[in-house]
Amino acid sequence: MDKYVMILAIITKLTLEQRGNDVDYCKIRCPDNTKDKQRHTVCSLKHNCEKGPKCKNYLNVPFTESEKHEIVDTHNYLRNSVALGKAECTTLDSELFPSASNMREIVWDKELEFLAQCWANQCINEHDPCRHKFYGDLDAGQNRIWTSSNSIHEQLYRFFNECENITVRQIETYQGNPKNDPKIDRFTQMVWWNTSQIGCARIQHIRADSADFFHVTCNYASAGNYRGEPVYNQGKPCSQCPVDTKCLSTYKGLCATEPSKSKVPNICKFAADKKKCVPYLGLVKNEKQEITAPKVNYCEKMHFCNNKPHTVCQLRHNCEKSPKCKRFTKSLLSMSEKREILEIHNELRSRVAFKGNLVTKNRERLPKAANMRELVWDEELEFLAQCWANQCPEFHDECRTKSDQMQTGQNMAWATLTLSPGKSVEKFFNEYVNISNIKLIDHFFDQPFPKIIGHFTQLVYWNTTQVGCGRSRYILPRKKSISTLLVCNYAWTGNYKGMKVYEKGKPCSNCPRGSKCHRKYPGLCTTPPSKSVMPNICPFSKNPKCEPILKNPGINGEPPFQPKLPESKLPKLVRDKSGGNLIEVSLLITICSFCFILLSCIYYTK
Repeated sequence: MDKYVMILAIITKLTLEQRGNDVDYCKIRCPDNTKDKQRHTVCSLKHNCEKGPKCKNYLNVPFTESEKHEIVDTHNYLRNSVALGKAECTTLDSELFPSASNMREIVWDKELEFLAQCWANQCINEHDPCRHKFYGDLDAGQNRIWTSSNSIHEQLYRFFNECENITVRQIETYQGNPKNDPKIDRFTQMVWWNTSQIGCARIQHIRADSADFFHVTCNYASAGNYRGEPVYNQGKPCSQCPVDTKCLSTYKGLCATEPSKSKVPNICKFAADKKKCVPYLGLVKNEKQEITAPKVNYCEKMHFCNNKPHTVCQLRHNCEKSPKCKRFTKSLLSMSEKREILEIHNELRSRVAFKGNLVTKNRERLPKAANMRELVWDEELEFLAQCWANQCPEFHDECRTKSDQMQTGQNMAWATLTLSPGKSVEKFFNEYVNISNIKLIDHFFDQPFPKIIGHFTQLVYWNTTQVGCGRSRYILPRKKSISTLLVCNYAWTGNYKGMKVYEKGKPCSNCPRGSKCHRKYPGLCTTPPSKSVMPNICPFSKNPKCEPILKNPGINGEPPFQPKLPESKLPKLVRDKSGGNLIEVSLLITICSFCFILLSCIYYTK
């Protein structure tokens, strides 16, 4: 009886609009498949779509509504870039991608999400053979990925990056994955002209043959990758849109698509074991979880900065996306990316403190440090950084003090193309070459543009012990293009005029009491882990839908990132190019033994 009540409770969470038909998938087949693959996946599973017997340490990690929007927006952004002939990629034959005359907008579809969840729950490392839709009677394609990163942006770009393996001829006539060559099928499904619906699912479980443990499955309708057909028609964007459709105003290369009318199907009527079947597969809106983090009212005067209200107070305790943001994607940092940021910060601080071999443009050698401390990750700094990143800013926020009264510094970096967080941190560090007078280490002072040094001095400030970062993607008005922003907050803050950046002397000779020289990072004094946690601002928010902006705050849960910075090779010098308060630079980085990609970044500090 209790189990029945529990199942009934799950059903009642669904609105009438969400509840779909009783669907017998044994009556739905895939006629285009070979005879042995025409039977529908759900039918083969006897209408039991819960966790499969092959799953070990299984955990369902459903996408939130904001993540679903991110998946759709990222797909449409990338499809639009191809359709306009402006893809951030060239073909295998070094040609630009031709523009598309008939590429359609993608929208979210509940049945595709259901079918993706059903198959993902089986923990089987291959595509399911038949996933034909009941609603609309459409065949569905599929992309899958196993990864240790939980970054949606990173996962989808791994699909898209197959663009460099395809030729223009293969766009004109799709022939499948070339034999013995890198794959192209995930990219071609992603940009197939007539694909207009998507639904994805995510689980986590242990694989015996791989360290990757997030499994993402995305289903697409109508399916793509039909041999002998074009991936898309070449021509003027939107010149061959379906009847009664027109170009989108937001994506000017895509033909508009009506919202999907699919619903979440109920398969329990046809399940072999009706007692175990959960109606609608539990695809319900998650109930708001009770937030146990400490409540923080940032509008209390104790959190003000020189009588200026705290940033979170000015935002009325609403740290979600700002209404002014255009083409916004939250792009939360994954655990591995946060570890990368922390590792590289400490690696670079150790170089300054222990080696003493960095030379400025004026050929002055930076001294070793006697009191430089290790950095640890801080959840509240991460929260404050993500809160500000969600506002799509063009400048620093003025008051970001922690709830424990620690004053906070900030570095910000923009990249117009995909750039790893670690590369942004290296860009901060590169400013050491601009130090015009080594006396600045003893008495900090600002240097006039273009000899900016503030990123570097904040990064290596001796008494900074905590860091936390956030990330977002949006159209940066001054660039008029999509940019990725990385915000890193530091406590204590550095860059105090007239104060030492660090104390010169033998490494670790003046560590704080109770601290000792770090084994992993020579020259750094050890720092205990931060006790800060992500604050709960919802009791004070004007947003009735307030919820935590970080899914997985902190850096626990994944193996440590291994830094890729060789001891013998310092980051390359990047010279300043523009005037004003911003620096525009170009960085040439190696992506393989034989090829390079030019990346453009913008960044500044406070």
